[in-house]
Amino acid sequence: MTAGTGRGGQRRAALVAAASALLGEGGPSAVTARAVAGRAQVPLAAVSYYFPGVDALLAEAAEELFTGYRRRAGQLAASAAGSGLPWEETLVRVWFDPSDGGPEAGRVRGTLQQVLVAATAPALAASLQRWDAALVHEVEQVLRAAGRSTARTRLLLAALDGAALARLGGVDAATGRPVTGGTLLEGLVADLRAVVDDLAPVRA
Repeated sequence: MTAGTGRGGQRRAALVAAASALLGEGGPSAVTARAVAGRAQVPLAAVSYYFPGVDALLAEAAEELFTGYRRRAGQLAASAAGSGLPWEETLVRVWFDPSDGGPEAGRVRGTLQQVLVAATAPALAASLQRWDAALVHEVEQVLRAAGRSTARTRLLLAALDGAALARLGGVDAATGRPVTGGTLLEGLVADLRAVVDDLAPVRA
């Protein structure tokens, strides 16, 4: 069923919003008809009434989620100079966007899950590709403002992905030892500082 106005349109929008939230928190596997209906506080049958299947709902949820990511990443990157934050922290925030609320670990885990399943989840692919291009663009803005090279931006982001996976497993990516304290954000900033001179050196 297509989107509309009135009560039906509101219910459909509530389903998309619920699915988007679940996707951001737990990745695609968290988006089930029952979970979405429960989050949206609507009958389970509403999911099949408004969407031909979970994949169709997932595609719309992904677009809403990644549109929000792109918007907030752009805002964070644009405000980097006047934020008072170290540029490394701004870059990490652009990458996993903790400003939208919820546990940091859950947000990072959800983002990484979305990346990992993109190749086998056509419903996510197009939205994820647009998000990836936007993320590289915004991260490069932060790097340029900090006087850093952008030639290896994708390698820098790959290093952050690996550091996040390690820290979610309780391992300090820089030392290989168990994480002993601090927030995930603080740890990822430290990991970034450990590799940034190699992957994004100061421009000559």
